[in-house]
Amino acid sequence: MNGAGVGVTLPGLECAAGLARAYVRDVLGAGHPALDDVRTCVNEAFANAVEHTASGRGGRVEVSVVDEGVRVRAEVADDGAGGARPRLCDDLLAENGRGMRIIDALASEWGVRADGVRSVVWMRFAGTGRTYDRGMDLEPRPARPEDWPVLPGIEQSGDALFTPLGIVFPPGPMVVEMMIEKRAEILVAGDPPVGFAAVEEVDGAVHLEQISVHTDHVRKGIGGRLLKEVLRRAAEAGSPGVSLLTFRDVPWNGPWYAAHGFEELPRERWGLGLRAHWDAEVGAGLHELGPRVVMWAEL
Repeated sequence: MNGAGVGVTLPGLECAAGLARAYVRDVLGAGHPALDDVRTCVNEAFANAVEHTASGRGGRVEVSVVDEGVRVRAEVADDGAGGARPRLCDDLLAENGRGMRIIDALASEWGVRADGVRSVVWMRFAGTGRTYDRGMDLEPRPARPEDWPVLPGIEQSGDALFTPLGIVFPPGPMVVEMMIEKRAEILVAGDPPVGFAAVEEVDGAVHLEQISVHTDHVRKGIGGRLLKEVLRRAAEAGSPGVSLLTFRDVPWNGPWYAAHGFEELPRERWGLGLRAHWDAEVGAGLHELGPRVVMWAEL
């Protein structure tokens, strides 16, 4: 549906979050490129309202989504918390505040405004990528040899986002350079590419080695599109699931993948390939930079 969406008022119950997610799908439609991100963020804001405000003590939560074509607007209004407002914790790696960190990672813009005693979490997302990015076709596609020289620069740009967290990667070749050398499967978005996903087979399943989006194009749903295509192709190929290794607490790593259906994979379920990947990371000093985790999405 394009144009104005009609909001819904739901009871402040955990079980009503499913109704909020269904509402988002009804407004945007199953094929909308921003659906996963909008639905995830609305779900997190709804859960926050139920847990931390009067909405969860017999109150209600109002949800509205509007598809404007070039962007999607979403709002979640609670019944208030005595003047306290939802906020993003200054410590990006803190254990609390996971929901707001997910919103911060997925939405192109977001904020909180007061409406009397109530708080309204508002969010903006990229709509149709073709319009938003000045005609650039962002549908994921297999990388061509002429794309390869661009990809290390994308990864390097993305790595710079970790610096404010005190995460500086050890010197060495870019991950995508090693994947190109191995002739692994690489998907790209944009022509020339502005993002990529590199996958290979590990323990008889698809393993996502890297997703990276150039910093000039983050928060536009490109990473989500790439991940969705990785999962689609993996299912089509008959893979039982998709595995990956990532930082547990960095908002656009572990929490972002969790928002897209990945769960931590217990060590006893690791195959020899995943164990080798883990050991290689330890040897390279990657685990000294922050907690790492193996994640898995069942297909």
